[in-house]
Amino acid sequence: MKSIKDIFTDTMNTWKDYVRELSDDELKLDRSEWMKAYGRDIENDINSQKDRFIYHQELYTIAIEIEQLKRWGFIYYKKGKKKSIV
Repeated sequence: MKSIKDIFTDTMNTWKDYVRELSDDELKLDRSEWMKAYGRDIENDINSQKDRFIYHQELYTIAIEIEQLKRWGFIYYKKGKKKSIV
């Protein structure tokens, strides 16, 4: 298991290497929705690579959401019908 410091470092490296240079159009996506729809389809992957693949997907998601906060002050979520929480 990784330490919180390792996770922050990995997230920062992912942001620096992949996310900070994205255009506003590339960044304007509901990453959480994308992950639910496409990001975890790893059933056909080699078992030994699943944990590593998931970890890097999660880092990319966090880095995107951090950059959205940095640029716009909020995390982008696709607008849709809201469900009652009660």
